[in-house]
Amino acid sequence: MFDERSQPDSDGTADGESQAAADEEDVDDDRIAFASHESGTENTVHAEERAVQELLEKYAEVNPDDFPSFRLPVFLADKMQTTWQAFLQKYSSREFAGEAIFDSIMEEAPTLQGMFKMPRSVFGIRFTMSFTNIIGNCNDAALLKRLVETLGFQHMDLEVTGPRVGVIRDAIMAVVENELGVSLEPVVGRAFKAILNYTGGAFIFVKCELGGRIRIIQRSWRIANRNELQEGEDPTGSQLGTMEEVQEEVEEEEYLTMQDNEEIAAILDANGDKGQNAKVPSTFPEMFLFNAAVMGFSESKWMKQVLASLDAIATNVANSARLQEECDVLSLVLAKYKGVINLPEFKAVMLASLRSVVPQDWDMEHETAWTWFWENVERMLTAMMGTPLRYEKALRNWLGDISEETRMKWRRLVFSKLFKTTPAAQNYLKQSTGRLHFIADRILEMTLELYMDPLTMVDQISACGLRHVGYGVPTELFVPLVAAYTDAY
Repeated sequence: MFDERSQPDSDGTADGESQAAADEEDVDDDRIAFASHESGTENTVHAEERAVQELLEKYAEVNPDDFPSFRLPVFLADKMQTTWQAFLQKYSSREFAGEAIFDSIMEEAPTLQGMFKMPRSVFGIRFTMSFTNIIGNCNDAALLKRLVETLGFQHMDLEVTGPRVGVIRDAIMAVVENELGVSLEPVVGRAFKAILNYTGGAFIFVKCELGGRIRIIQRSWRIANRNELQEGEDPTGSQLGTMEEVQEEVEEEEYLTMQDNEEIAAILDANGDKGQNAKVPSTFPEMFLFNAAVMGFSESKWMKQVLASLDAIATNVANSARLQEECDVLSLVLAKYKGVINLPEFKAVMLASLRSVVPQDWDMEHETAWTWFWENVERMLTAMMGTPLRYEKALRNWLGDISEETRMKWRRLVFSKLFKTTPAAQNYLKQSTGRLHFIADRILEMTLELYMDPLTMVDQISACGLRHVGYGVPTELFVPLVAAYTDAY
């Protein structure tokens, strides 16, 4: 009986011991899993830290030989953005922060002043805007690369070198370190230097490696816009054979041209355009308008406005300052268009037209070069979308609020600043005080009129320049004049 009574107790004890053992095993498994998770997390953190260290070491100096993608981890990107905003808040405006950086660069390397062709205040605004965009996208490798490449495209005419990038980088960092002091974490400071080195190296790489694209664009654009045979060329030269053969070829060409004209007229009629006077397109503008009609874009009137500016943009592809000016003026023109603007549509028509007018030379290198060209121009135009209308409204309100007393003060201040910074300007401004005041007011009015009617104002400014060409005014005086205006107002 004892055995029978004790047997259940024995079984219950065994079951309890088994359950306890099982529970202990579960606890061990949980501990192992938790330890593994901690170990995995720790390994991930260490791997990320190592990757950051490798990236910062790689870009501790300028590397002009390569232009890879650049991406900072989220935690470091957030720290950089917070630090940059803290730096900007040390000044009453972003413009003043940029001006402080400009002054630091000029103090460190006065010989670089020739590279900075824009006034100090304009540099201040543009630098802070561009660098804020760079910092804001340092966690997005693809977007950052496109942004930096566009900036490099805009600086292609400048002699950017590794040592110069180093001087500018150190001047920028000196201002940041001076303002933030001990609040600037060492790793964030290294990250700032790395991204400045990356950007400077990209500028050099773009100029060296993509210079071939510039030459392709310039050469093919000249071919696309040839309007007549070169002087001295004779289409009926000895290579054409006898006069009878020449006559036969001329008649055949006239017949084929007539057929082409009839086909073009039929296509234009099908697209709702009058084709009575249609002829074979022989120039790029003609081919562009024809292709636009064929591709269904005949109602996109904005394309004609871009087409009218394309020659100036393509011709000055190697002159970043002039290229920026042409894109800015085109942005003002497009801002007046009431319909929808889809810039990629222009690229499709442009490439189709170039293939037609440059058939013998066109290849993948041409396709790549022109695609690259338009994508950069498109980004420059897109960045200005909507901005001119806001600027126009702000400028109109500002000019309307200026009192006559304030105007008189600023009239005197503009030329006082100009003659102080650039004494040579006095040799070309010998008019009476009343005339100088009129000029000061007229220039101010023209800034608003340029927003209101950009095409008319471009013509008027060009005509004004032609009327004054005999005075031989150096173009170098325009930068200090703009600087005097921005400083005075």
